[in-house]
Amino acid sequence: CASLLVLEVATGALLALYYRPDAAVARASVQRVVTRVEFGELVRSLHAYGSHALVASVFALVGAALAAGMHRRPHEVAWAGLVVAWFASLASAFTGSILPWTQRAALDATVAAEAVARLPLVGSLLRAVAFGGPGATDLTRVYGLHVGALPALWALTVSAVALHTFGRLAREPEGDGVRAFPTLALRGASVAAGAYGALLALALWLPAPLGAAPGAGGTSAGDVRPSWFLAPLDGLLRAAPARMLGAPGATVVVTLAALGALGSLSLPLVDRDGDGVGRQAGLVVYAALLGVMGLALLR
Repeated sequence: CASLLVLEVATGALLALYYRPDAAVARASVQRVVTRVEFGELVRSLHAYGSHALVASVFALVGAALAAGMHRRPHEVAWAGLVVAWFASLASAFTGSILPWTQRAALDATVAAEAVARLPLVGSLLRAVAFGGPGATDLTRVYGLHVGALPALWALTVSAVALHTFGRLAREPEGDGVRAFPTLALRGASVAAGAYGALLALALWLPAPLGAAPGAGGTSAGDVRPSWFLAPLDGLLRAAPARMLGAPGATVVVTLAALGALGSLSLPLVDRDGDGVGRQAGLVVYAALLGVMGLALLR
């Protein structure tokens, strides 16, 4: 995950030299990178595919940590950091997919903004902060989140987890049977080299498509398919009835999803005695997410 994050920062910094966060010229600025800047298409493809790989790797780590019971003492800080990293990877991938301002990006931004606005109490405020006024998407705000707020969150999360993990390994190397240096360093370098090689091959073989500009025709809201990491929420929203528990069904679904996401941070407290109930419940939710994701993508 750390190697993918480094790749995203490096390629994102190069793309930021040419990108303009204005709906009128955003896609044109990306198109210029792809068609006129040397190695621009390769850099953009690495950035796009790297974001998907980062989301998938963090999600896989969450499942692996949950299955192994790594949310309990002395791993509470690492678990909280992993959950926050999952949220940050989703937000980073989503905001990055909006920035080119294609047909799909515009429609996805509208759907996401409406979903955020349905959150009780704080929905309207969050929507205004992230997207701007009602009925519009301010790319400057999205760009600020993507290159400012979210990288800061990543930096704090990675620093906290790294300090906690390597500090514990330095104090108790025998208990884990592995030393931070050189064993973990060599393993990390090998995994990073493999990931970079795979992403480079994919970017060269199948460059990431840009998509048509908004208003070009041929696409409607019913034709849009969300990115795979947003498929669970999209599937639940489509399956929700008009009314649930005396409130709009979409509002209930979004609220429950937000509460479930926040509740994952409290799993070490729920399962602190090691009876496995909290872990089993978490695994059920994790499997349900995979199932909904698969159904949404296959529909």
